[in-house]
Amino acid sequence: MNFEQLQDVLKSFEGKEVYLHTEVNPGALLRNIRVEIEQAHLSGEGSYRLALRLRNNGWVRTESITHYSLDARGRVFAASYDEQNRIATLIQIGLFPFDFDEEAS
Repeated sequence: MNFEQLQDVLKSFEGKEVYLHTEVNPGALLRNIRVEIEQAHLSGEGSYRLALRLRNNGWVRTESITHYSLDARGRVFAASYDEQNRIATLIQIGLFPFDFDEEAS
């Protein structure tokens, strides 16, 4: 995983309204939440902590990130996987709402 590249992409979202999708398995899901990112932080070695400071004192933090990708629309997909290679945590960040019907097809 290229730490510097992911950090640069996260920083590019600072000061912007974005859409978040996050999951923790089992048990938590937030879909297409619109927020403004004040600061983006990435820390760790090998397994990363991604933290987003939001406008009006909110925080979103995702632990144990080991994989990420960027799509053609500039959206970030960052995740960790359990020992059975299932998604354990996931965060998606983009400037436009996520269309989950489109992504499933």
